[in-house]
Amino acid sequence: MSTPPKWELDILAAEDTPTDIELLQMALARCGSVRSLHIVRDGRELVAYLKGEAPFTDPGRQAPNVVLMDLKMPRMDGMDVLQWLRNNPQCSVIPVVILSSSALDQDVLKAYHLGVNAYFQKPTKFQELQDILESILNFWAHAKRPPVTQFPC
Repeated sequence: MSTPPKWELDILAAEDTPTDIELLQMALARCGSVRSLHIVRDGRELVAYLKGEAPFTDPGRQAPNVVLMDLKMPRMDGMDVLQWLRNNPQCSVIPVVILSSSALDQDVLKAYHLGVNAYFQKPTKFQELQDILESILNFWAHAKRPPVTQFPC
């Protein structure tokens, strides 16, 4: 049996459902290890993390290479986060991947209009989730990404 790969990626994930957080962590672990994984519970926490606001003031935290984000979150949903990201030049280059239970055409269309890099419907089977995450990691680990020149944003 081969050793799972080590992905040189810093992932910031925004998810509000405890079960989905656990599934995400398990699936990512089975895909291999990432350099760092930080999970926030909603869009406001995601923005606070990127801005370096409390409780995310640790000067050693990394700018994410990829944001994995649920769409339907309390306090600030994924659409509002996309709007904020795209309106902040320092953060506008961070790739964002939506993992949502919604497959509504209007949600997909609006997310792409707001600059999402990819949109996936959350699968119902764990292996499908793992396969999607492995594809995301493989793609973004090999893709050229512009640097986040100012962090916090």
